[in-house]
Amino acid sequence: MTQCKYFEDCPANCNSDIGKPMGIIEDYRRTYCKGEPSKCARRKLIEEVDKESLPYDLYPYQHERAEQIINNN
Repeated sequence: MTQCKYFEDCPANCNSDIGKPMGIIEDYRRTYCKGEPSKCARRKLIEEVDKESLPYDLYPYQHERAEQIINNN
């Protein structure tokens, strides 16, 4: 497993302020942050646009939403 290079700065990593219970946040961490970071919609958006375009409430599985943001930039 590889830890995401954005792990330290990503709100999905460290708190439940993105509107999900802590148990779900832990699942995100296991699946995306520390499991398969390349499958994270947040990471894709950061890499293809920039960190400033990242909505706080974009969840790692919201690939369609990330694509819409990418296409609008």
